[in-house]
Amino acid sequence: MTRRKLGLVAVLGLASLAACGQSHDGHGNHDKDNPEMADHSGHDMKDHDMKTAPDAMIPVNGKVVQVFADAGRIKIDHEEIPAINMAAMTMSFEAGGDVDLVRFSEEDAVHFMLKQGRDGSFRIMQMCKTDGSDDECMSNMNH
Repeated sequence: MTRRKLGLVAVLGLASLAACGQSHDGHGNHDKDNPEMADHSGHDMKDHDMKTAPDAMIPVNGKVVQVFADAGRIKIDHEEIPAINMAAMTMSFEAGGDVDLVRFSEEDAVHFMLKQGRDGSFRIMQMCKTDGSDDECMSNMNH
């Protein structure tokens, strides 16, 4: 391979690495005033940096937007999650653990625990309502 081609390959490789390491802001519009633009249902969570131990549970607050109980998914408008360098946004999560999504409805204020799976995606492992009706759930939550 010529020097010129080697140089081009090196530049392209560095550009690819820089793109992989971009902040969450490089993933698109996070306009909380426009939920359609802020919805990251298909967002690839593997791009987020874990600042906690791999098996750590990450506490998050949010509001239920839509429940897909049959599919084991729930769409939540969540707060910023500094532990994984994620801005506040609306997105869908898969439920894991013993989370019973049938208990939740649109507009429910919730507190939930995220855990990153081996595939890099984050799943809700525990979730409670924060309106005072779920005090037992909140007291049993692993923080």
